[in-house]
Parts: sequence; structure tokens; C-alpha cells
Amino acid sequence: MTQFTRKRYPVGLQTSSELREKNYVYIDKTAYVYEMAHADGLDY
Repeated sequence: MTQFTRKRYPVGLQTSSELREKNYVYIDKTAYVYEMAHADGLDY
């Protein structure tokens, strides 16, 4: 049977080395931020 280990969200962490060392999950939101910055309106 496969067991999954839950990972924590890196709230307040600033460096990728901390993410790796403490085994946090990383969610890349680069494309989302780009879309928000280039949107015509304030619908975000």
C-alpha cells in the first residue's frame, strides 16, 4: 500500500533552499502573476 506524506505550505519563507530543506510544497504562480499584471481591468 502506498502512503503519501503531506507537505506544508511555505507561509512566510523567502528562499528556495528553505523550501527544499524543510520539505515544503512549491506552487509556481509565475504565469498567473504575469496575467494579473497585464490585465486590462481590475477583475483579478
